Amino acid sequence: MGYFRSVIDTILNKTLGRLFTGSEWNYDFQTYPAEFAQTGSLPYSSLIKGHFFRWHNRNHLWTGKEFWKTFEDGPWKWEAPERYAGRRFNCAHYFALTSDGAKAEANFYGVDTSKRVLLEIEAQFDPILNLTYELNLRAVTAQCISDPETILGPSFPFLYVLDTVVDVEQGGNAVTDMIGRWAFDNGYMGIMYFSARTIDEFRDMISSRQDFQAGVSVGQWVFNGLRDRMSTMNLAIFSGSALTGKIVAYRTPETEWLRNPYFGVTEEELDKALTYGREYQQQQYYTRLIVRRYPSIQGGVRWRRG
Repeated sequence: MGYFRSVIDTILNKTLGRLFTGSEWNYDFQTYPAEFAQTGSLPYSSLIKGHFFRWHNRNHLWTGKEFWKTFEDGPWKWEAPERYAGRRFNCAHYFALTSDGAKAEANFYGVDTSKRVLLEIEAQFDPILNLTYELNLRAVTAQCISDPETILGPSFPFLYVLDTVVDVEQGGNAVTDMIGRWAFDNGYMGIMYFSARTIDEFRDMISSRQDFQAGVSVGQWVFNGLRDRMSTMNLAIFSGSALTGKIVAYRTPETEWLRNPYFGVTEEELDKALTYGREYQQQQYYTRLIVRRYPSIQGGVRWRRG
């Protein structure tokens, strides 16, 4: 029996894997859902270290001693409806893990790259809520909906939950709003998640909302395939001042690497320079969240902000 199972696995891996992704995938029912190795300081979190990319407005890219202005959390950030950073919920600054990922985001939003510059940063962040693993995604989403018992059931499809948070709607939806605020409230520095803009070849399978189709673990292929490609992942960092203190160096295609004079500076120390400092941020945090509406996952509806 083991021999025939091995043959079947090999055939599925080489044929369906290439059909869906152009490459072979690891295939083993026993590894779905995949186990998550926590490296961050909070549950479900990772320590993320490396280079990150975004198309940044040239008029808002400051260097040298004025670098602190680059990621300020002013009124425009609190009012912007963004993924995992709902309007009046919390702020976020977005990066892709690859330059191709950043380009895909810019293309979707119709960004005029002649007025922007590809900013690359070297940084380390902890704790980052890692939503690229099935069990993490399910556990956290359950904290942010009105009917958590529904998705915590053993037969509830992981792809159903994934389809919700990679909603094509610009800026996310009510569920991503609540997840972002939950992570912000619970001390996470940010979220790593699958982009809604770089997963087109997986979109049909995700939209099916079924982990198993014709006896095949489609859900496993989707999650493994997405994790295997760094271009599918984005990073949202909640606090501009915390972000500034974690950047070691930065560059654009027009410059060499520049050291960040504020690397290692705490938010408290940086607060002295900010136009919109700690007092302003606390005021927004406590007064601008008008009402929390916990969306329901029941019925398979697509949620929108209330």
